[in-house]
Formats: sequence, structure tokens, C-alpha cells
Amino acid sequence: MTKIRWFSVVRTFGLLLVLIYHLFPAVLPGGFFGVDVFFVFSGYLITALVLSEFGESGGFDFPAYAKRRLARIVPPLVCTVLLTLPFALLISPDFTADISRQSAGALGFVTNYYEIANGGSYEALLLPHLFIHTWSLAVEMHFYAVWGAAALLTVIIAKKTTGENRLRTLKIALFLLAALAAAASYMHMRTLSAAVGEHSAAYMSSLSHAFPFFVGAAAATVFGARLSRKTEKALYGKPCAVISAVILAASAAGIALFAGLLDFGDAETFRYGFAAVSVLAAVMIAAARALHSAVPDSVREPRLLKLTADLSYGIYLFHWPLFIAFSNAFKSRFAAASFTLLASVLGAAFTQFIVEPLLRRRRMPSRRTLGYAASALLCAGAILSAVVISRAPETTSIDANLFIENIYQDADKIESLARLADAVNFEPVDTAAFPQRPGIADGADSGGVFEPPDTSQEYDDILPGVTVVGDSLVLGVRKSLIEAIENCDVDGETSRQFPAGADLILELQKSGSLREYVVVALGVNGSRKWKQSIQTIIDGLEPGHKLIFLTPFDGRNGRTVPGEVSEYERTLPELYDFVTVADWAAAIADKTELLRSDLVHIPGAGKAMDIFTDCVLDAIEEASQKPAKRAP
Repeated sequence: MTKIRWFSVVRTFGLLLVLIYHLFPAVLPGGFFGVDVFFVFSGYLITALVLSEFGESGGFDFPAYAKRRLARIVPPLVCTVLLTLPFALLISPDFTADISRQSAGALGFVTNYYEIANGGSYEALLLPHLFIHTWSLAVEMHFYAVWGAAALLTVIIAKKTTGENRLRTLKIALFLLAALAAAASYMHMRTLSAAVGEHSAAYMSSLSHAFPFFVGAAAATVFGARLSRKTEKALYGKPCAVISAVILAASAAGIALFAGLLDFGDAETFRYGFAAVSVLAAVMIAAARALHSAVPDSVREPRLLKLTADLSYGIYLFHWPLFIAFSNAFKSRFAAASFTLLASVLGAAFTQFIVEPLLRRRRMPSRRTLGYAASALLCAGAILSAVVISRAPETTSIDANLFIENIYQDADKIESLARLADAVNFEPVDTAAFPQRPGIADGADSGGVFEPPDTSQEYDDILPGVTVVGDSLVLGVRKSLIEAIENCDVDGETSRQFPAGADLILELQKSGSLREYVVVALGVNGSRKWKQSIQTIIDGLEPGHKLIFLTPFDGRNGRTVPGEVSEYERTLPELYDFVTVADWAAAIADKTELLRSDLVHIPGAGKAMDIFTDCVLDAIEEASQKPAKRAP
């Protein structure tokens, strides 16, 4: 097939979106759309190759097709695993928890279903998996297998057509197959994302995220790599070149606009975002193909652009595990990003220009010397990778702590329900078998040392004490809060976002179990609806309550939603006299070394726990000097 100029623009653009999203997510919250650009391009390229081969030979060599795909995909993937795992020695062992299964999932092209089966979240992981980005590679390989088989069957049928109509028949058949598959996959994504609160399963499943490939495949049947002489001649010339370049730039701008306006947590992203980006990517590819025909052969792509496009696959594979290592080894995000880009380019170039030619037995200078050097490097990587895997824990210390805290929280909820049942039953419910945390007394009171002042005497129906609603951070500090504060109810949940927290507070209020002081500790897992949720809490809170917002903190640079939430919450006491701020973000910002390896959670004991507890107690003391919410 003819080498198409300007396709490098498409590949480089998709890579830039992903890199910006991973390295500087605040700049482009929807940069994950770059993966869909790659998906559309892959679907286009594979289908164009099938059509080109059929046009030249009248058939389709499926074994050769599979061999080419494996030869292109597997060597860079193996090199990535062997050369990036050793960098995990620079960071906390928590990042390598279950790394053997992660590596097996990556090499076996099942990372997407490994993450789904383990309840993994694409964006809200406590500690990001080193190879979670290979979920896209799994979806791609599944598409190659299915679409290659479908193309083979379609070719067999098309070969029975006589004359010049055979290629046309194949194009029509593949277009219809691709259009139907794209529609089915897209509807599956919409249905799945709407049916579950967490979008990751809809995003990473091969069934629900295959439609960009089929959009590209359909585009290839209409505007493929091989064009008729009449079409080529019609496209040639300066006017068509200008029009094609404008369309190329406009479609790229449209994708960038979606990437700037939508984030992963938005329902609109799954309703129309991915579909719109896929269509724009197909337009972008068609415009690049038209530009190839419109521009004279003497006009070449810039070398840097072509080189970046050639290395794009390798850079994509290397950048994520390297960035996890460097971002935790360096305090400066810019330094981490710089080292990541440099190391990713070197890794991609090593694979592209040394390993792959050696595997394909191409003649190259100093082949034997390069072969020995490459083999030695990969062997060293394999040895160090084995060390990393052998030292890796089965689960992170954070997950282990949260698991235990969940058990105690569930036991306390059951015990609370048992006390309510005692009020209507003749015989009390036996709660002796429930787990009891050492240091916490039995009964309704926690045995704490601080009793929040009861300032709601005019509201007889309000329970005295404190209700704390938060995410996994609160779940991890639950023991300390219960031990430190009398009449303290704590409800934490991993990955809880503001909308869910607001709903819980209103439900507790409706049931009559919301206490006088309400502490809201959310925002690390912030969706774009955090501001509306804060207002929902403020407006929905009944008179007699006092509201405390604990500012969220996320030490992982670039995640700015917590920072935006903190800045906004600090302005609330000026607007509402019953609102107080517990500024946890300010208290811990310059003491991140006290936090766990994810720079969010707090160790079970130590100075960070004391700072957090004091922050909450000081805020309660301050709130006690303020009026409660009044009736309008």
C-alpha cells in the first residue's frame, strides 16, 4: 500500500492528547480522547490494508496479517515491561502490589478485563497500576482478531463475485459490517455507562469501546488508501490542498475542544463525547488522505513530525510506568514529565531502531555488537523485573487498612441498627459477636475525650455530636475521630464523590440521624458537579445544624480538582455564617512526607493523623462559636 503522507499528523495529535492528559491533566481533562483517535486510525489502516491487498492479489492472507500485527505490537510491549519494571525499585512497594498479574494481563492482552474484574477505576485508583494503560492495547488486539476473521470471511464471499465488481462488493460488505458493529458497540457503551455509577467498565470493555475502530473501518471503505485515478486527479491542486488542510485543522480543533470541555466523570462524555470524537477523527484521517493527493510528491512531511509518529506507539507504552516512577521520585512535576518524555523516546527508539530490526534480521551496521548490547540490556531488565515481582506485596498497605476499616464501619452500622431494634423488640439483639476495635468503648458513645458543645437547644429534634461524611481518607482516619470525639458518627467510602456524599447527608437528615455538626470531607475524587453538590448540601441542610467543610488535599501534582474545591470552600464562611472550614489542605501541604505513598491517605498512626484530628477538632471549636443555620 502507498505510504500516505500527513497521516503522521493524526498519529502525533493523538499521542499529544494522551501525553498532556497524563502528564498535565489540568491542562486537558479530556485528553484520553487521544486513545480514540488511535483507535479510529487503527481501524482505518487495517481495513485499508485488507482492501489494498484484495485489489492487488484478489485475496487476503490472514496468517500473514496476524504475523504482521504481532510483530508490530509484541516486541515494544515486551521491551516496555522488562525495561520499566526495574524503575519500580525507586518508589514505594505499594505501587507494585499484584504486579505479576498486572504484567501477565499486559502481555496476555487482557488488562482491560483484569481491571474490570478487580473493580479497577480508570481515574480514581488509590495508586495507579503501572500497566493500566495497556487496556487500550487489549481492546486493539481483540479488534484485530475479530475484524481480521470477519474480513477473511467477507473476502471469501466477495471472491465469488465476478468481474470488476468484486472490490466494490467487498467495500459495501465491510462498510455494512463496520456500521452495524459500530452502532451496536456505541449503544452498549451508552447503556452500560448509564446503568452503573462507575464508568470504567464501559470505558475499558472491548465490546463497548470497539466502535471507534469500526468508525475507522467504515471510513476506509469510503475513502481508503487506494483511490481511483479520477478521484486522485480531482483532488490534485492548490485549492483542494488548502481545503483539505483547513478540514484537517478544524477536525483536530474540534477534538481538542471536546478534550477541554469534557472529563471522564461526565455522563456527556459517554453519551456523545466518544462518538463525536470518533467521527471527527475519521474526518481528520480523510482530510489527511486528501491532502496527500492534493500536494505534490516533492512536498514531504517534516522529519520531526514523521519521527514522532513512527515512535508514537513506543512512547505511549513507555511513558505511563515511567511517569509513575519519576513523579514519585521527584517533587517537581515538570522534572518528572521531562525525564518521562526523554526516557520514553529513548525506550521507543531502542525498540524501533534496534530490537525490531534485529528480530526481523535486517542488515544494519555492527549488527552483532548491537545484538549483544540489546540482549544484555533486556536480560538485565528481566533480572531486575524478577526482583521487583518477588518483592511485590499482594495488596497495598492502603487497601489493607481500608478493608479493615470497612469491616469496623459495617459492624458499627449493624450495632446501631441493633440498638434501634431493641426499642421495639422484647429481647435485645445480641451484638457480642460483632468485631470490636481495641480502645473504643461499647455502647452509643465512643469514649472520646472531646465533647462538642451542644448549641442547638432550640432544636429538640437534632442529635448532639458530629456526623462526618467522606471518602476513603475519612475511612482511614475513622478510628482516630471516633476515639477523639464524643457522639461521633463517621461514614467513609472509597472513591465517594461529592454528589453521592450530598445524597447521603440528605438521607441521614431525613431519617433523623444527622447530628448537629456536619463535617464534609470530600473532593479528592471530585467530579465536575462538586460545586452544585456543595450548594445542595448548604441549601438542603435543615435549621439547627452547623456545617464544616474539610478542604481536600491530593499531593499527586496536576490533579487540580481538590485545589479548586479547597479554594472555593475557603470562601463559604463569608457567605454563610453557619459554615466553617477545616483547612486540612493548608495544614498538610508542606508535610507530604507524612502521608502514605499515594500522597493522599494518612498512616494509621503518627503525626499526620494528629494534624488531621486537630484540624477537625479546631474547626468544631470554631463552629461552636458561630450560629447554627436558621429557618428562612
